Amino acid sequence: MNSVHDMGGMHGLGAIQREQNEPVFHADWEARVYALTRVLRLGPKWNIHMSRYSMEQMEPARYLSSSYYERWLAGLEKRLLDSGVLSPEELADGKPRPGGKPVPKMTAEEVRASLGPWRAPHVEGDGPARFKPGDRVVARKINPKSHTRLPRYIRGRQGEVQRDLGVIEFPDTWVERQDPKYQHVYSVLCCPGAVGHRRLGQGRAVHRSLGRLPGSGLVAEPVFQEPWEAQAFAMATLLQQRGLFTPAEWTEALSREIAAAHEPDDGSDYYHHWLAALEKVVAAKGLIAEPELARRKAEWAEAAAATPHGQPIDLKR
Repeated sequence: MNSVHDMGGMHGLGAIQREQNEPVFHADWEARVYALTRVLRLGPKWNIHMSRYSMEQMEPARYLSSSYYERWLAGLEKRLLDSGVLSPEELADGKPRPGGKPVPKMTAEEVRASLGPWRAPHVEGDGPARFKPGDRVVARKINPKSHTRLPRYIRGRQGEVQRDLGVIEFPDTWVERQDPKYQHVYSVLCCPGAVGHRRLGQGRAVHRSLGRLPGSGLVAEPVFQEPWEAQAFAMATLLQQRGLFTPAEWTEALSREIAAAHEPDDGSDYYHHWLAALEKVVAAKGLIAEPELARRKAEWAEAAAATPHGQPIDLKR
């Protein structure tokens, strides 16, 4: 998953707004969505991994503009459609049709049991643990097109195993082909600059405990790959701070650019999308006329072509 749904470490989405005395649910429908998600059990494809994957298939602009439980609802609707419980017509007008897949009942006792603290099951499927506390490891640098629990900002990072949390199914292969591929889950403390680590196996890289990843361990690579990326980031941030466009307007513009690319990438084009969104926003807000923007881009391209390699580009004005 190299899409906008992998939001960890991304810039430009604004600060997290903490709500004082936040309720568990902000509306009754959120509670109903939560309850439906917990009680519906429709076979091996109906688990937390498929739930996450269904939300990752949301259209990017819709995903970015949706609240937490709106994403839950979109994922729930998709799974109900994919499993044959609902038809598109039933979902559209709320009127039941004949047929459809029956939904098994779930008792109150089963619901209460499902709400207990999570513990990794000790399944005898992966053999002895490959790593132990204190081992130095490196997360694989992969670019899967399907579901994974290994976000971009962790890939290629080095760290130290803190604990073995038990054995669980591997989300990647479960979503792809319902193959549990049981293996150990490790709590890994990330740290930059270490060398001589043993590389994690194909499955082990995904299973890390996010609760044990402090920000200081996530700086092994530069935030910006090129100076222009930092300049584009600073310009968009400054214009928002001055009130020339809102964070919501910026998020919508950036998500449209990412969605227009269609094909998933490895994240290297992120600031190209950022720059394209910035150009469109400033033009739409009248901060610069489109002919002027086009002329300055042409002047830059001409100056770049005339500049010897390795030298700074000099615009005349």
